[in-house]
Amino acid sequence: MFEYYLTGNANSGKTTLYNALCKVDEKTGNWHGVTAVVKKSGYMFDNERFLVSDLPGIYSLNPVSLEEKNSVDAIKSVKNQLIVVVIDINSLQNGIKLCKELLKEKLKFTVVLTKTQRKKVSLINKCERIFGIKCFCVNAYDRKSVKAFKESVKNLPIVKEIKDEEIEQDNFNPVDKILLNSFFNLLFFVIFSCGALYCSIGKYSLGSFLSDKLNAQTEKFSVGAYEFLNGRVTKLVKKIIVKGVIEGVGSVLSFIPQIFILNLFISLYEESGFAERTSCCVGVSLSKLGLGVKCLFPLVSGLTCTGLSCELCNSCENEKIKKRTMDCLSFVPCSAKNATLIYLCKIFFDKHFIAVISLYVLQIFIIVFLAVTLKFIYGVQRQPLIKELDCLRFPPVSFIFKKSFKAVGDFVKKVGIIITLISVSLTLFTAVNANFSFCENLSESMLAFVAKKISFVFYPLGIYDWR
Repeated sequence: MFEYYLTGNANSGKTTLYNALCKVDEKTGNWHGVTAVVKKSGYMFDNERFLVSDLPGIYSLNPVSLEEKNSVDAIKSVKNQLIVVVIDINSLQNGIKLCKELLKEKLKFTVVLTKTQRKKVSLINKCERIFGIKCFCVNAYDRKSVKAFKESVKNLPIVKEIKDEEIEQDNFNPVDKILLNSFFNLLFFVIFSCGALYCSIGKYSLGSFLSDKLNAQTEKFSVGAYEFLNGRVTKLVKKIIVKGVIEGVGSVLSFIPQIFILNLFISLYEESGFAERTSCCVGVSLSKLGLGVKCLFPLVSGLTCTGLSCELCNSCENEKIKKRTMDCLSFVPCSAKNATLIYLCKIFFDKHFIAVISLYVLQIFIIVFLAVTLKFIYGVQRQPLIKELDCLRFPPVSFIFKKSFKAVGDFVKKVGIIITLISVSLTLFTAVNANFSFCENLSESMLAFVAKKISFVFYPLGIYDWR
């Protein structure tokens, strides 16, 4: 077995490479602190087992945060294993500084360059002169490049010395003058969010169009199934299959286009670098609310998965701030909550687009109110904002689609199964009476029997009808 470690600066592409090598799906993001703990996995190549460790990003061997300490401890525990330093070619100076510290510790390491697709060959040649080795350039989104890395990793040259050579890099994008302005950034965020919601659930949107088509197909299929089962099975079984299973599954499938389109926009916002710039703009406001700057990353990633966001809270060293953030995450609309919001709004409101927007705004106010309240309960400690912004980029379309399909899969597994089970259960309880005999009249069903028994609970609310 051959074991090696992936290390390097934050946001240099380590986890993306790790996912491509081991065919896993760890959380990636265009910001610092996405990887908070050491991840291990492996793969088989050429009849040999390879074990890979993905370490949290570091800038030196002197850790200043919890995730950096985890990474440094793992590096210092390395004996004879290879350390692969992943360097973003846009941030060479930081990568070279880290390599000098590794060399001083007499550790066995090599250098791999990422994000080299649009860079001049002269810059890559300069890297090779500095490190005195042939630097391997890898594109984690390209299967051929990943395969070439697997073939070469055992024979990659080890860095013996690092030459001092001046490096001039100007990665400033004029667009950042606008995006790093708090007013324009938040304005862009609001416009982007409203556009994403409209494209997914708006009245004339693609998401609504595809959803209506799926609903029509479900209705057509349920009618055909009803006619096919007529006379072949009992009325109870027929009702459970058609009303419970087919229409229950159909109600889930009809939301897939909307969930998919919404997650396309969320993934694009995260991976392009806009989310990172938003964090800089609202950092001061977060501090006033008693939340640290690092809390924004879990809050933003909470739009995709609350569970993963809770894990990202580990990047915050302050326990009080970590607790406040995890409390606020309960009100961040993740992909599962989005599906539930859309589902309920389409049932109870004619103008469901406006209803969803209103609920989103309401949740933001609840988060702010909760953060301010918890600020006085836990106390507050201001944290400085020190960030290195990655270049703005349009992420690979295949990667964005992959993340969106994963979100849809999570929705089907987590929410879809529950909705289908509830649909089958409700159909069963409306199809039988208290004696468990088939009935067609809803007022005689088991559901009506139970509802009448517990209706007194709702009398204080002014609801006297058991239905």
